[in-house]
Amino acid sequence: MIHTIMKKLLLLVLLTIVTSASQLQAQEVFQSIVDNAKLVLDDPNADPFLKNVSTFKFKAMQYMCTTIIRLEGSADGKFLDQQAAAMNDFITHYFSDMAIHQSSNAEKQKAIMTRYWKASIDHPLFKDSNKNVTLEFIKTPGYITPFSLDTNWVEAVRSLGKK
Repeated sequence: MIHTIMKKLLLLVLLTIVTSASQLQAQEVFQSIVDNAKLVLDDPNADPFLKNVSTFKFKAMQYMCTTIIRLEGSADGKFLDQQAAAMNDFITHYFSDMAIHQSSNAEKQKAIMTRYWKASIDHPLFKDSNKNVTLEFIKTPGYITPFSLDTNWVEAVRSLGKK
């Protein structure tokens, strides 16, 4: 079952990257990720696995944008696009690494998850003290994207040695 789910997710993530980030103008990445996530969330027939990933993407982008506007009064489109593309890359690398090591023991899988989880926590964008919000996807069981919403995605990807 985990094997099938990992295949589905890896295919979705790769498809999302190919269709959204690489084919869009820089100013469109953030909005494309938000729009694609919303389409999945609004589809009553969407795969639950995809809905789970889309929930994280939508909330992460919403959190980042609203927090920037609250702190700075407006949000720079280029910055949002860079962060959105990096978040997409981060999630893709995560599920790719998990799929590559799907036949590994549970300890290896947990080490991969911990590495990514730690990268998201160790690179906060806002240093938000409201951990109930920022750690929602870590603290709530059932989410397959156990990452902090308060993440500088560019730095988190870089810290993993990924492009």
